Amino acid sequence: MNKKDFEHYQNQSDEADFALLKEEMIPFSVLASILQSPCTDIFTNHQSAIICHSSSPHPVWIWCKDVENRSDVDSIARCLKEAFPLESGYSYNIGYELLDRLQETDDYYKNITVSMGLLSYRLDEIQRINYPCGGGAGEAREEELETLCRIWHDSCLEMTGTEHTFEHCKERVRAHLENHTLFVWRDDVGEIAAITAKGRVGEYSKISGVYTLPDQRRKGYAINLVSHVAKTILDEGLIPILYTNADYPASNDCYKKIGFRQVGSLCTVRREIMDFTGLKCKLESLGYRVTCFDTAAEAAGYLDQQIDHKTVGFGGSVTLEQMKLYERLSRHNTVDWHQRIPEGMTSREVRMKANGAEIYVSSVNGLAETGEIINIDGNCNRVASIFYGHEKVYLIVGENKIAKDYDSALYRARNVASPLNAKRLGVKTPCAVKGDKCYNCNSPERLCRGLSVLWGPPMTGEFEVVLIHEKLGY
Repeated sequence: MNKKDFEHYQNQSDEADFALLKEEMIPFSVLASILQSPCTDIFTNHQSAIICHSSSPHPVWIWCKDVENRSDVDSIARCLKEAFPLESGYSYNIGYELLDRLQETDDYYKNITVSMGLLSYRLDEIQRINYPCGGGAGEAREEELETLCRIWHDSCLEMTGTEHTFEHCKERVRAHLENHTLFVWRDDVGEIAAITAKGRVGEYSKISGVYTLPDQRRKGYAINLVSHVAKTILDEGLIPILYTNADYPASNDCYKKIGFRQVGSLCTVRREIMDFTGLKCKLESLGYRVTCFDTAAEAAGYLDQQIDHKTVGFGGSVTLEQMKLYERLSRHNTVDWHQRIPEGMTSREVRMKANGAEIYVSSVNGLAETGEIINIDGNCNRVASIFYGHEKVYLIVGENKIAKDYDSALYRARNVASPLNAKRLGVKTPCAVKGDKCYNCNSPERLCRGLSVLWGPPMTGEFEVVLIHEKLGY
């Protein structure tokens, strides 16, 4: 890693940087806790940026003091790509504003999904609640260890999707028992109905792992347990804080009734990798050659190697523009593309040359998992050229172009891709103005004039479908 950007620690704690989080201790209280224990990897400049990975499969935490500091954002972007690449399965816990800056800085971060919204709360004054239920709250006991470990295991699996070993659960539970930081609600017969834990972070104490057994839910146990633990924290002279999942409004409403108020928000992001296995097999069974790539950059590198000293034609395409494929291939090929018209030539002349090239490269408007490949054109040079006349045709497909079946792919081509293209080109059509669907208009500037469907590769020439795990084009 570039030493001038970050200092790198492995399997160490980083209590020195704990103070950097003082102003944002509540939303980043988990990161603050993590820094006090040995972590798999920590990258820090000790001033304004921290990247921390506690251990797999947990998310990588990212903190940036000033998201408007372009130098820090650029350094974070480079570090994450090199040390914690999304395509390797890493996820990030990150502020929304920093996420926006990363996406503005680098296209690599545009094809990621917010999988969870994280809301942070603090409580200054506890409110009286009216949710009577049987039993009572108290500290967990050593003789309950086996039951507690089982509940801990089940709660982690249900809330995070992580299945820990029994030994791991026992280690965590024992630590809480020793520190008197694990609490339970026992029902009328003394059985554990709900659990939660607390942990000090500076002047705060974080309530975490609130979990009610499935058959004990909607009985008021959790809200009463959290209220009890919050009171013990206030009695210690500390401020109760907690994280919640933004997708659980019922739980969040309960915390607000206790007196918690929202003071911040983060998100967990990851790259959702579409499984191309079935689609690849289907296309190959129809006679296509199929190659798959994690990124557009990898696909562009592959095409740059495959296409050499050839005449090459391009169809009109935002995807090819995003891949910067013209710039790469034109260094060692003769490339004709009406989006790059040479001086002294007309658009029609460039399109005709492209139609007669040895190699033709085009994106698609829709690809069905059942194998149909759909394109819609205005001038129809692209759909005509795909069908016939070349040694080889490459069809480039971002995962956003893939639909379940023929009808869905056709709908996508007409009502998603075509309106967006019309809006991009500034034509005067209803779909360009509203951007929502095809109106089957009679406008002189209508772009959707020709529809092509490939049920399989034509009988002459070779056809290769290039599938990419990124959202590309329209």
